[in-house]
Amino acid sequence: MLVVEGTSKTGIGKPLAAVLGAGFVEAGQRIFPDGESEITIEDHEEGEDVVLVQTTYPFQDKRLLELYLMAHEMKRRRVKSITAVVPYLAYARQDRHFEGKNNIVSISAVLEMLGSAGVGKLVTVAPHKKEPLAAFKGKVAVVDPIRDLASGIKGDFKDPFILAPDKGALDFAKAAAEVLECDYAHIDKQRDRHTGDISIVNAPKEGIDSKDVVVVDDMISTGGTIAQAARFALSHGARNVAAAAVHLLMVDDAHEKMGAAGVSRLYGTNTVNFEKAKLVDISELIAQSVRRT
Repeated sequence: MLVVEGTSKTGIGKPLAAVLGAGFVEAGQRIFPDGESEITIEDHEEGEDVVLVQTTYPFQDKRLLELYLMAHEMKRRRVKSITAVVPYLAYARQDRHFEGKNNIVSISAVLEMLGSAGVGKLVTVAPHKKEPLAAFKGKVAVVDPIRDLASGIKGDFKDPFILAPDKGALDFAKAAAEVLECDYAHIDKQRDRHTGDISIVNAPKEGIDSKDVVVVDDMISTGGTIAQAARFALSHGARNVAAAAVHLLMVDDAHEKMGAAGVSRLYGTNTVNFEKAKLVDISELIAQSVRRT
């Protein structure tokens, strides 16, 4: 088996290869003046199982195309099998036709693209929803790292309380609370159909006072949802507020926005590199999924 670390390096490739007892190489890359990528991968033994590791953030379009190019090349070399480890899978949130829009269901196109390049097995981490991945014609494994993420938080807080910023994150909050052996709750929100503004309509007003509140979600993008939850927790007596998410996308001024709202610490996993957070390495979890598939 050979593990190939792709062009978007998060540090998962080498420890993944070590856990699997596989060979390891890094893909080389050169950017031409016009912005095109030239990718090189060392020669290897014919008939090998190849694992391509490529997170697709930031610059989703570019990273996806580069993953396609690498898989296409492995297919040309007639390797035994191609497994794509895509820690953050771009376009997973564009999973349906939205009301009143003629949008493309992008995740379906992405899955078809990977399959056409020869990818027979796909391993990804905490996608927005699992159901759309059923469209992939090969094998799929979904890694759920929330317990490992919670373990990375454990010990940093004296009296934690887990808060989900909306109902969709409740399962994440419940799992984290089990690891931290503490209480948890979620916030109910409502979106104004005309302005798009989001307001809190129901939230836990008891149990937060003097607690170390950790707001837990699957990903942090613009930081607005986390900031809103942080302000709520602090206004109800929380001692301090931290935030934890599997994927730290941190678009634009997300970090500053959350800091201004009172978020004092940030936790994530190495599906995406964000240097201002404490990142939990999930290579072992990914290796387990690669073995199973």
